[in-house]
Amino acid sequence: MPKQLDRIMRISDKGYVDDFADIEEILEHFLSYTIETLTCVLPPGNKVHEFADNIVRKLGNIELESSDNTYTDTLRISDLLCMMRYFEVSFSDPDHILLSYMKNLWNNIISLKVLPWAELFLAISIDSLMEFFSSKTGSLEYMELCWRICISTKKCAAFEMTKVTTLKMLLDGICGDMFASWNPGFDTDEYIDKIENCCLIVKQVFVDGIAAWYYNRFDILELSKSIKGKAIKFDEPNDDCDNDDEIYEIPF
Repeated sequence: MPKQLDRIMRISDKGYVDDFADIEEILEHFLSYTIETLTCVLPPGNKVHEFADNIVRKLGNIELESSDNTYTDTLRISDLLCMMRYFEVSFSDPDHILLSYMKNLWNNIISLKVLPWAELFLAISIDSLMEFFSSKTGSLEYMELCWRICISTKKCAAFEMTKVTTLKMLLDGICGDMFASWNPGFDTDEYIDKIENCCLIVKQVFVDGIAAWYYNRFDILELSKSIKGKAIKFDEPNDDCDNDDEIYEIPF
């Protein structure tokens, strides 16, 4: 704990995290938080157990031996995000099922700021996070992703990203449109488009970014065994062609 508090003190002076060593350590600790840990700090209305259970059953495509959902206590944040990634790469999603989970994911993540490693996680610069992923994988796809996030945020309450925009700043910046109430006179298509665009940004950060980077350590069959379930295989995923030679300039 002293080391964590020292980190928080140093970051509070700077305002954001951009050191790769810090980012790696923070990610490892943050992604290791279990549902049990989350339950202790999240408001009762968050229903994190139901959220996790739904992801396991529908997105993870896992049948459980019983209806008891206490198994979710053993799941980590990384498990939930990787199951979302598993769904994305293994199953066609014409109805945007994955996007429908993003409001709940936003709510749970932003509510975790009372946890030391979550506070540090939310202080990470998005630009530095994507550069970190690129350095670890040797792929430019994360810089393309950062470029797409920048473009998407401009459609959400004219929120402009900079090199020091943190995860918390981004999540705070899009919440107004994502949770806006519809009122007469507001074009319905535009209203829905804004919400979907905000949900897409959350997905880009957590599923296309964080989960994609972590995914090579994820084994859904091992996970299903650990929670006494049975994984039902989807069809083999279709690999999209990536062009790593293309350079993407981030419009800061």
